[in-house]
Amino acid sequence: MEEDSGFYTKPADPEAPSGGVLETIRTLGRWARPFRGPILVIFAILLLEMGFSAAVPMSFKYLIDKALIGKDQTWLYGILTGLTVGGLAVSAAGFGRDYLYARVVAGLLGNLRSMLFERIQSLGVRFFSQSSSGDILVCFSGHLAAVESSLAAAIPWAVLPGLEICCSVTLLFLLDWRLELAAMFVFPMTLMGPRAVGPRATQA
Repeated sequence: MEEDSGFYTKPADPEAPSGGVLETIRTLGRWARPFRGPILVIFAILLLEMGFSAAVPMSFKYLIDKALIGKDQTWLYGILTGLTVGGLAVSAAGFGRDYLYARVVAGLLGNLRSMLFERIQSLGVRFFSQSSSGDILVCFSGHLAAVESSLAAAIPWAVLPGLEICCSVTLLFLLDWRLELAAMFVFPMTLMGPRAVGPRATQA
């Protein structure tokens, strides 16, 4: 009898409830456990980048209030020096973060390929008699390529935008809480607007 546990399982029942996004996140978390150290370093570098991005607009505030209007050259030189040094440090940290993330993705995909190969090797003759060679090969090529593309796009399209939103909300609250309330009212409208106008624009 064929086993149903493991990486490769038989097709699910269409009427069975799917795990959804949370189950996918939990599965990725289990696969990423061997890379907890590099992932923590990557997350720390991302926080450093977001901190510098949040410091830039705040530095302009003090640059105008203290250095230009207040005519204090100490603030001017200090802010310009801080921005220069911070920019160089964040750029160097960004290169390190890209290198670490590439290694994590490569290691994760390597582990997935090994798990998939071991799972297929453990299946019986009945599985290979009912499955074509193309269906088996696509697991190592097309499916894993889709996983690789998703992982490569995770930081620039998911993690960084999420952190930028958190930093922007915090900055608005520190500058003016009334401006924060207005932004929180307008932000959902920017998400719902394209959904309402998009279908009409497509039909036109």
